[in-house]
Amino acid sequence: ASALLQSCESAHACESPAMAGEIDGETTLVLVSAIFVLFMTIPGLALFYGSLVSRKNLFDTMLQSVILTGTIPILWWMVGYSLCFDTSQHPLVHYVGGFGKALLEWGEDSTAAGITESAFCVFQLTFGIITAAIATGAVAERALLWPTMLIANLWFLLVYCPVCHMVWGENGLLLRWGVLDTAGGLVVETCSGVTALVLCYFVGPRSHPS
Repeated sequence: ASALLQSCESAHACESPAMAGEIDGETTLVLVSAIFVLFMTIPGLALFYGSLVSRKNLFDTMLQSVILTGTIPILWWMVGYSLCFDTSQHPLVHYVGGFGKALLEWGEDSTAAGITESAFCVFQLTFGIITAAIATGAVAERALLWPTMLIANLWFLLVYCPVCHMVWGENGLLLRWGVLDTAGGLVVETCSGVTALVLCYFVGPRSHPS
């Protein structure tokens, strides 16, 4: 009986956070929310942008969202998540994360924001995808598909990841200043909106408005 009691106590002590009822419910809610955000990109954003362009540019415009949904997760797996949420110390720790979580390296029972880190990672990934996709709408019908996709992926690493880290990262500069962004108004809407304005500036007005 004593051995059985010790075994039960040991099993309870080793129980992962995801097995607790409250945490498990939060994790489920976050994953469901991630699915909804992903649906906002494909098919949501793809159909919306497709409805705004001429028929000859419909396929390329919708394909922008589809391609980014395939490429951004690769970058996220390689270094994106780490640049956003790694907490290892380095000279630019308040501006961008390090490489401590590159290739999604973390402990088996690692948590973030009170849920399992794997669920948190998937949830944050969907925001990275839709932010890049929103910005590309500024040059719909105005730029070639593949150069736009190349720039969008580079932008994700060089612009989105540092902004995300500064606002949502544990050591982020803006977070330390007291900035709170609970709904993505800075990281998603402002970041993609300013990027869209810059793209419009460089592309310029239409020479032959339709």
